[in-house]
Amino acid sequence: ITIYHNNGEVGVCSRNMDLKDTGENKFWNTVNKYPVIDVLRNLGRNVALQGELIGAGIQGNKYKLEALDIRLFNAFDIDSFARFNLNDLKYFARITSVPLVPILDEDFILNHSMDDLVDYSEGVSMLKDTQREGVVIRSHESIEDPDLGDLSFKVINPKFLLKHGE
Repeated sequence: ITIYHNNGEVGVCSRNMDLKDTGENKFWNTVNKYPVIDVLRNLGRNVALQGELIGAGIQGNKYKLEALDIRLFNAFDIDSFARFNLNDLKYFARITSVPLVPILDEDFILNHSMDDLVDYSEGVSMLKDTQREGVVIRSHESIEDPDLGDLSFKVINPKFLLKHGE
């Protein structure tokens, strides 16, 4: 899910579509549980917030959550075409009241083998007492950081895949 404010327009997108607020759209209905649209409008900045829509009716609801909800994982400055850093992402989560994806380790040092990363991906989800889907490793800083760049990748938990027959 993407929630945006751009040149006075606000909107909600699925992976491929800008969605209309019809009163029956599950993306918009979930977004409207939070003050995020008003907050983005009042900020007056061109920003896109990206997250996961999770819960009943979404990708098999593998975590067996009862209600639809959102977990933010990215905040993007549309004008500079750059990802905000982790502290800014936390700020957007706080002012919009939209929760973040679970953060396992803010100080993770990427000096591991692929096997170590796969082992790290295994574990119990912070959302529900079941295997987590995996982990996302990403740099703290935005694209503007010349030393770190914009590192971001996902390591899938093989136990999660096997549990769900994938």
